[in-house]
Amino acid sequence: MNADIPGDARPADARPVAFVHLGYGLDAVQYRARFLAGDEPDATPYGFHVAEQLGVRVLFSHDHQENAATRFLRRAAKRVLGFDALHLWRNRANVQCADVVWTMQESEWLALRFVGLFAPRLRRPVVGNTVWLFDRWEKLNPLLRRLYVLLSRGPGVLTVHSDRYLPLMRRVLPDARVELMYFGTSTEAHPMHPPTMGDRGAEPGAARPVRVLAAGNDRTRDWQTLLDAIGNDPAFEIELVCKWVDADTRARYRSVRARDPMATHRLDAFKQLYRWADLVVVPMHENRFSGITVALEAVANGKPLIASRTGGVTTYFGEDAVRYVDPADPAALREAARMSPAEALARAEAAQDTFRRRDYSLTGLMGRYCTLSRTLVTGARADVWRALLTTEQA
Repeated sequence: MNADIPGDARPADARPVAFVHLGYGLDAVQYRARFLAGDEPDATPYGFHVAEQLGVRVLFSHDHQENAATRFLRRAAKRVLGFDALHLWRNRANVQCADVVWTMQESEWLALRFVGLFAPRLRRPVVGNTVWLFDRWEKLNPLLRRLYVLLSRGPGVLTVHSDRYLPLMRRVLPDARVELMYFGTSTEAHPMHPPTMGDRGAEPGAARPVRVLAAGNDRTRDWQTLLDAIGNDPAFEIELVCKWVDADTRARYRSVRARDPMATHRLDAFKQLYRWADLVVVPMHENRFSGITVALEAVANGKPLIASRTGGVTTYFGEDAVRYVDPADPAALREAARMSPAEALARAEAAQDTFRRRDYSLTGLMGRYCTLSRTLVTGARADVWRALLTTEQA
């Protein structure tokens, strides 16, 4: 793993080279230190290091030190533009080393394309993922929308993890290649476990309450519907893992365990919660993207999943695998939470079948980045990427 390589020369070995450009604060070296301390699920952000196992040389963006003045200027420019051009510029040596640039957030590929307008030597094909941009597209300044449409043009593929985005993106970015790319979760942090419901087994009529794990920090989570459904029902015990739910809200519902939410931030503690749970519930307000990470982790841990019929989860699992309920419907959520253990475990098995078939692991995700990259790289370096394909098939 290389956080930074000085100079403009390519690495000496003949492997295909991908530069992973991530936002400021996701420095790969610092992230690995947090991983070794047990505070992160993967050795690198989003697990991009796994591509090394597939034969790709991976370079990572680096957070450069800055004083108060440069920090203010960088953040001010990012607020105005919606992306961090200075952070990309500081990592220009690695851009020049790369055959292709990989990103996970829209602000990262926007920065690459913007800087490339003024520095042709930094123009590289990109596999650029988009997460939230089109949830707020209509609220953007019209000048920014025009700029983003301009920056969407060029060599590369713009990807998204939820198929609910595809019609909108293809309409507003007609000159861009836009494709669905399934996300992946770490099967090292969350190894595949046979479907279980905690220690309840598959027999109905268990004496203890049903244990419900509800996790997520983005604002699309609809905790109020969950709490209205089963928050004061003694048949349930809820572990609510969310930084922005206040103590007063937790205290109003008897089924919510009285715990410090920060006590669950470490990976080992969170894995224990998955083992503890009988069900994982992902209630959401209407949105196009949310819920994917928790859904994949729940399925990997063998836990039956209940989710609102919105967000990104429906892209990944069918009606046989997840018990879907309409958003903002406490009665439907309460009924789903009371499904029989036999139904719950059957859905968990179907979900794991889908997980394996579509390969929702990090290896699968990195393989998808590699596959798309082969279609983008031209010239002599294209032979290197084609050789990678031959090696994988062998």
